[in-house]
Order: sequence, then C-alpha cells, then structure tokens
Amino acid sequence: AGSPSRAGEASSGRAGPRAAQPVPGVSLVEVFGTDDPRGIARAVAACGQRELQAKFQVAYGKTTTSNNNTWLKRKLLEAAGLRSARGKAPGPGSGGGGGSGGGSGGGGGGAPAA
Repeated sequence: AGSPSRAGEASSGRAGPRAAQPVPGVSLVEVFGTDDPRGIARAVAACGQRELQAKFQVAYGKTTTSNNNTWLKRKLLEAAGLRSARGKAPGPGSGGGGGSGGGSGGGGGGAPAA
C-alpha cells in the first residue's frame, strides 16, 4: 500500500526527488515496445532526450522537465523493474577484473652497465 503523501516534494537536499511512481497497469510493451529485459535496456540506452521524456510520461503518468538523461534512464529502468530505487542492479561491465595490467615494469633491454 502506498502513502497518500507525495514523497520527495519536500526534498531533503538530495538530487532527484523520488516523488514519481510508475503508473499501475501500464505494460512494459506499451512503454518500451518489448517486455524482454535486454530489449528494454537497449531501448532505453538508444533513446534521445525527447524520447526519454516521452517514455517517462507514459511510465509515470506525468511530464518531466528534467534534461538529465542519466536520471531519466535510471527512472525508466526502475519503472521496468530492472534497477532498484536504492541501488543499481549488477549488470555487464559493472565488475572489476579484466584489467590491462602487466608489462609496466621497467626493462631497459640493451647493453649492461659497465
């Protein structure tokens, strides 16, 4: 059950108020054109600002004047259930490892010092 008050309207100074809640009954296909999580992630990543704003309106039932594409993408992924509001879900490329270490040692190679 939701709270009748609108959380986030009296913001505590944090960036990005959390007042917007996804509209119940709006299907993922209606917002993103697919219900496949990878397809949704691709669709969100490929959107320009106006498309993000339009999808936000469909998903949340309200317009946004945000020009912050990162925030818009995060909110759309939250609406799709692909990211929690408290933190991001693990995804490809988000871990450590793989690096390009090795080979940074000195080496000189050449004639020995005399």
